Amino acid sequence: MRHKHALIFFVSLLCSQLLAQNPDLQLSQEEREERLKNYNNIFPIWGRQVIEKGFDLPKPFGINVNYVWMNQPIEIPGMSLGVNDSPLAPIQAIQFDDAESNANTVNARFDLWVLPFLNLYTMVGRGWADTDVRIKEPIEFSTGVNQSANYLGFGTSASIGIKKNFAVFDINWARSYLELLDEPVDGRTMGIRYGRNFRLGGPKRLAVWVGAMNVHVGSITNGQVALADVLPSDVRDQLASREYQNETWYKLLPPDRKENIDNLADGIIDFYDTGSISYSLEKKPAAPWNMVVGGNFELNRSWHFRFEVGLIERWSVLLNACYRLDL
Repeated sequence: MRHKHALIFFVSLLCSQLLAQNPDLQLSQEEREERLKNYNNIFPIWGRQVIEKGFDLPKPFGINVNYVWMNQPIEIPGMSLGVNDSPLAPIQAIQFDDAESNANTVNARFDLWVLPFLNLYTMVGRGWADTDVRIKEPIEFSTGVNQSANYLGFGTSASIGIKKNFAVFDINWARSYLELLDEPVDGRTMGIRYGRNFRLGGPKRLAVWVGAMNVHVGSITNGQVALADVLPSDVRDQLASREYQNETWYKLLPPDRKENIDNLADGIIDFYDTGSISYSLEKKPAAPWNMVVGGNFELNRSWHFRFEVGLIERWSVLLNACYRLDL
């Protein structure tokens, strides 16, 4: 069941650049001439022409360090299980009451303004998550698991000025390698933000925004975990008593599904201490969309610091430090 962490690590790739040009921060004639006198950058393409028109641009290349904490609810509509190397069998009788994961992740990202309005980036990171799962049928119990993962990805941001405000669309794709999954998991994160920039005096700038974020992750994951790691010992005892066979849900099952349940129970009882459970799960975010609110502080043209929180269903905190270079 530890596959559920995969969703969280993708939630750590939401970092889109919101430093594109805004028409309310035009350069004065003196600032424009000073900027052009020392301008030798290759990127962004058409950067000199944009500055000549009086628009400010950030330094094109950024080195970012991001930290993200996130709480993510997850739905599991389908599951197949098998003990040790037995064939996987669909187990519709298992009903989940709740599943959520708390994750911490750190990543490094490198971005480049290719055009004045288009940013490309790549990232690599590592994350750690604790997941709590509550099962209400066939036996009511709670379990928790921990897992770490490495991930890498790439993405792009497009920005546009709208009078004194700005809008940014960001999308990225990532592949996550979780330690207990048989195969890597691919995911996509998309964000839309709308905000405004302010001058604070000298080189200092402040941007604030509101927006929304959407997450999509591959719906099927496969893996294997030790029985003793995910099932409390009293679950084995409850299965051995066969009390579940007296429950209404069991009596309503067709014979082939009753056989699947009994075979799974026998495997757990016989191999609890030394065996493993294989699984194939269909899962999806309980809340694909959530709201974000954030800000970006520019200390100077080189150092930028960002803070963002995610609200409503998926809760998160993002901290970012970025050092920008000429290129």
